[in-house]
Amino acid sequence: MGSVNAGTGSVVYLDANILIYAVEDLAVYEHLLDPAGPLGVRAITRPILTRAAELRAAHTALKLPDAIHAATALLDGCTTFLTNDGRFAVVPPLPVLLLSQLP
Repeated sequence: MGSVNAGTGSVVYLDANILIYAVEDLAVYEHLLDPAGPLGVRAITRPILTRAAELRAAHTALKLPDAIHAATALLDGCTTFLTNDGRFAVVPPLPVLLLSQLP
């Protein structure tokens, strides 16, 4: 499996399925999602829900949870959206990178 180099200033959004593929031990999940852990976890806010509703209306292939993921990545200014779900490619401003595309 390849790797993603999130150089200085880069923000990579990890879709939930990426964590599921990478982590099997529940204690590791807890460490990753801990506020003091290595990953940033964002709360769902009103602006995220508003943007998600706009995305859902414009891209009916997206389900609401996926629209929330996409909206969060867009509003956080992510430079890469790492996923294994090709449906995210329908959101043009979203910088989608599929796990299968990694070298």
